[in-house]
Amino acid sequence: MELKTRTEKGAVIVSFQGRFDYPTMQELEQKLSTVLQENPTTLVLSLDEVEFISSAGLQVILNLSKKIKEKHGQILLVGLNGTVRRVFELSGLNQVFETYDTTDEALDR
Repeated sequence: MELKTRTEKGAVIVSFQGRFDYPTMQELEQKLSTVLQENPTTLVLSLDEVEFISSAGLQVILNLSKKIKEKHGQILLVGLNGTVRRVFELSGLNQVFETYDTTDEALDR
């Protein structure tokens, strides 16, 4: 799993590439906790290059959401592709998180 971050329009954008699953879970949590140290009020997770997401990957996002909400922030999801979109729909998490097709749409909301 590769992770890149940038700041745009006051939001921290985190782009993921690869698999979002149990073998990558611990590394992702460590990297994302570093991102949270910046105290973003808006965190945009760009998932358009994620090949697969498991329940462990969903748990990472839920834990991250809990931490950022404690600081009165929010998470926006971008680029849910076919397989990833399906996992979010089956889990019902597409109703929990705001989702957008593009990063620009999320930033302009």
